Order: sequence, then structure tokens, then C-alpha cells
Amino acid sequence: MIKYTFFLMFLITGFNVWAQKNPVRIASYLDRAYMQDYSVKYYPESPAIELLKVFADRNGKVQLLANTGLQHLYEGRFLYPGKIVEDHSYRFMTDKKIVDMTVCKQQFVYLDEQVIFSNAWAGSLYVKHEIAKPKLFLGNDNLNFLVSD
Repeated sequence: MIKYTFFLMFLITGFNVWAQKNPVRIASYLDRAYMQDYSVKYYPESPAIELLKVFADRNGKVQLLANTGLQHLYEGRFLYPGKIVEDHSYRFMTDKKIVDMTVCKQQFVYLDEQVIFSNAWAGSLYVKHEIAKPKLFLGNDNLNFLVSD
């Protein structure tokens, strides 16, 4: 009986030593962090609002041109929809009738019924045009503009 006990202990010890020399390798995945894209939905406050154009400047501020004037994005986060509301960022622009807008040198440029202007560059971009009822305009990074009716 003692012989069987020693033999059994010898086998168990041998298997333990063999298992330590040849460990079982479990395949594992190395988890790495990455940026994942997601979207945030924004809805107009009123269904009567017709969105015409959307631009973003160099600071990431998003402005939308609608049939009711300038709009911007409000609130809105991952899984929480936001709103599109009137933009009152610049008080003096509330009485202007913005007809069109674009981005030049990563800054917003606006067209109203009398002038092309921008709030960037310390307001130095203020160009009068002679078109009676302008509808659209184009500009480049040299600040050359073409206005059309």
C-alpha cells in the first residue's frame, strides 16, 4: 500500500512539474483605446424653419443659415438630441437680414442687402456692394468676392 501511495505522489509531482514547464497558453486580446465616431442629432425648434447652409469656423463653432436668419446648435450630447436655435452671439447682427454666408480663411463671412462683412479680423472686412437684391456670393481666401442676384 505504501508503494502505491509513493507511486501516486510521484506521478502527481511529475505532472505538476511537467505542467509548469509547458503552461497552457490562452489566447488573449490586447485592448487598445481608440476614438470612435458618433453623431449628435439636432432638430429645429419649429418645423417651418428651412435650413439652407451650414458652416463651421476654425474654432469649431457651427452656424446655420435658415430662412429665418442665423441659427446655431444648442445643447446636444451623445444619446441626447439638441436643438437648432436662433443665434444671438453678436447683438448688432440681430437687425441685419443675412442673405448668404460662407467661410473664408476659416472665418464666417456674411452677405446682407448692402454689404459683405465679417466679425473676424476686428471687423475690418466691411465691403459695400451695388447689387439691389443679392441672393448669393462667393469668396476666396484672398478675400475677393463675387455677388450675384
